[in-house]
Amino acid sequence: MPQFMLENKLRVFLFFLSKVSQRAMDELFRVLHKFILPEGNILPENYRGAKALIEDFLTPAEVIDVCPRDHVTFRGSRAHLSQCPECNTNRYEESEGSKRAVKSFIYMPIIPRLIRWYELDSIAKKLQSHSSVSSGPWMEDIFDSPVWKDLYCPSGPFNGDKRSLTFAISADGMDPYQRCGTSYSMCPIILRCFNLPSGERNKFGHMILSTIIPGPSCPSDLNPYLEPLVDELLELNDGVPCMDAAGSGEMFELTARVIMGVFDTPGLAKFTKNASTNAKLNACGHCSVKGKYSKPYRKTVYTGNRKFLPENAGMRNSLQFHGGRVERKRAPKRKCREKMKRVGTRIVEMEQLAVALDANQELNTERFKPRDEANRLRSKYGKKGLEEMSRLPYYTDGFETPVDLMHCVQGIAKKFFQLFTGYSNYKARSIIEAEHQLGRFETIEPTSTPWHLTLEEKRLADRRLLSLRVVKGFNVKPRKLFENTPNMKSIEWLKIFSHGIVKYAIRGMLGEEQMDTFSEFCDVVSMLTDYRVMQADLEDMALRVSTTMSKIERDFPIAMQTLVTHMLHHAPYYLGRYGPAYLQWMFGFERFNSFLKSRVLNRKSPEVTAIESYRIYEFCQTMALAGLLPEGAVTSESSNALDSTQNENAESHLLLGRRQTAPTVTLESADLQKLKRIGITPSANPTKYLEAKNSRNKMSEYTCREADRRNLCSSLVAYNDPVGLGKILVCQICHFLNIPTGASSTEEVARVEVYATREETHGLLSISPVPHGEHISHTYVRCSQLPPPLISAVEDGKIWLLDVNPRYLSDVQLIL
Repeated sequence: MPQFMLENKLRVFLFFLSKVSQRAMDELFRVLHKFILPEGNILPENYRGAKALIEDFLTPAEVIDVCPRDHVTFRGSRAHLSQCPECNTNRYEESEGSKRAVKSFIYMPIIPRLIRWYELDSIAKKLQSHSSVSSGPWMEDIFDSPVWKDLYCPSGPFNGDKRSLTFAISADGMDPYQRCGTSYSMCPIILRCFNLPSGERNKFGHMILSTIIPGPSCPSDLNPYLEPLVDELLELNDGVPCMDAAGSGEMFELTARVIMGVFDTPGLAKFTKNASTNAKLNACGHCSVKGKYSKPYRKTVYTGNRKFLPENAGMRNSLQFHGGRVERKRAPKRKCREKMKRVGTRIVEMEQLAVALDANQELNTERFKPRDEANRLRSKYGKKGLEEMSRLPYYTDGFETPVDLMHCVQGIAKKFFQLFTGYSNYKARSIIEAEHQLGRFETIEPTSTPWHLTLEEKRLADRRLLSLRVVKGFNVKPRKLFENTPNMKSIEWLKIFSHGIVKYAIRGMLGEEQMDTFSEFCDVVSMLTDYRVMQADLEDMALRVSTTMSKIERDFPIAMQTLVTHMLHHAPYYLGRYGPAYLQWMFGFERFNSFLKSRVLNRKSPEVTAIESYRIYEFCQTMALAGLLPEGAVTSESSNALDSTQNENAESHLLLGRRQTAPTVTLESADLQKLKRIGITPSANPTKYLEAKNSRNKMSEYTCREADRRNLCSSLVAYNDPVGLGKILVCQICHFLNIPTGASSTEEVARVEVYATREETHGLLSISPVPHGEHISHTYVRCSQLPPPLISAVEDGKIWLLDVNPRYLSDVQLIL
């Protein structure tokens, strides 16, 4: 097909991709034909005619009937059945002389899409680019992780073939009518390809939607909806013929694996058929810990955090914990997936035997009760059955479900806020009365609890929050949180805890022990959610997590000890296996769900319209990402706001195009001397800029003091003291210079003022005075050597620095 014809056919759908319904498209075509275009034009007459132009290029879609009670699919050997073989529910319903399936879903095969990826040269090259990526001792992407190296080593499952693909799978329910006051839940099943560069893998055109589990309620069992996907994964495990456009069109056997499941806690329980979070048994999907029912709180709690400490840890001997006992027990063992598979298989067998015996009591000559055996296994292991993914041969040793730190931190953060503010079921009096029943905090009165904020303290904390100055790209606006806690996204909860914002806002308001423990928790969250991990730090990281969680159990009410609090102990293990936390959380998948939600334009059949829109969008995006369309022909959307730590194809530093009216600057002799000491000799007057960007930093956009606004400041950066006294120096950027150094070469530098920091409480730093007072010196720094900008706040004539991370202090020697 000629290039211009393909472009024109894709442009037909721009309106539809911009959230316009099919009925609106039909009306648009009608108006164009009747009032604007001449007779005999070749524009389609309606949406169906337009879609027919590219129907052959779209991902095929298969309608599969499923049991109304989510037991089985009617495909393969069950395709001829008219009733569910497990519950005898009718497959069809009759209406006006015709019959149709009671429940069905649309499945889109993944193998044709993977083959198409490799048939496009530009995408095929991206899929194989991981072999040349390395971050030294740091793990900044999954490419640096032990799991990845084991997969792609010559003796690994892929036999060293870099063309083999690895995926993460996720299933998360969503309400497409959330803003309409209705209750409806549909659940997309999505795959994300890890072989793509970090800046590409979360683009919506590269996220693979296999199906959407239909509503209006959550399915009782995910197995039927995963069955066709698992069938394809089994085929991909053996290999399918594919052409590599990046390798001169040679044929090869394409293999692929799903190595990771990314779920929130309820989703993980459904996916792995484990007990739910509120169960009074083994509900943790990672270890064999068992919760205990707390009568005063009327819920299951997970105490015993000291079990995860080393056996010689002094805190194990403390009597200040719940029960007033020394802790001698070891940490619970990790769950063996092979053993859990055997348990699940046994439960399924017992249930099938029970059904058979119910049908024919004469067979049960020994009066064996298989349901009792199944219930015993459920209670002991927290297992409800056998998950569909267990059919994969690598499921027991090549697939894991890491802790989703984003939702885990959100759950704990909400508990802290409810405790501080007294909202929900965390009223100060009811909490302390429950603690008294447990024999804890008996000397504390309800009016003076060390974790509850008074009204005046809430207002002061909110004023401090309003004084925040966040960096560009932080995406969390300063606002009040304590007097009336708003609904916030999980990623917002994560940011305000990991960047020291809450710690700054409530400093001096809690009891001394409570404030120290809460400050340690914020530091642990920052460490766990860092965008890079070092293997040598994992042992210390695990110790800090277990120590901090033990202190939370000691210094705060037992109500804090929920399943998500316990699951934080398992996070360091998965960070060491797969790399940074951003690879393991659901942010990218949730963003994709929001994209699908915006495509639901028909309330009668939301899943159908979302899939219809996705099929068209995926094709258009694939063509655009493959370079087969001119730039801007189709808008590209991405869920990559947090996941991308670097852009492999970008320059390491580049100045933006915002500069002063009189951009040239005349340098004085002292400035020339300082520039010379960092190896720069200007050949002409430099150009002055107000903004700059370092594309390889975590927070990449910078401003200068002149460009800072009231609540937006990206001009503060931190360095180690060049004198070697262990101090931290903070630099405020005055402006940026593009300095000519030759006929066609330039250097990009920042002029900075250097301040000495003052250590404040709980790891917070400050500089003074604000904003133009005395400073140590001014100097110049190359833009490529700027560390990430700092979040700050202004209070009491000082600039407070909230997220100074020793890991990112630049070791560049400042010329003072």
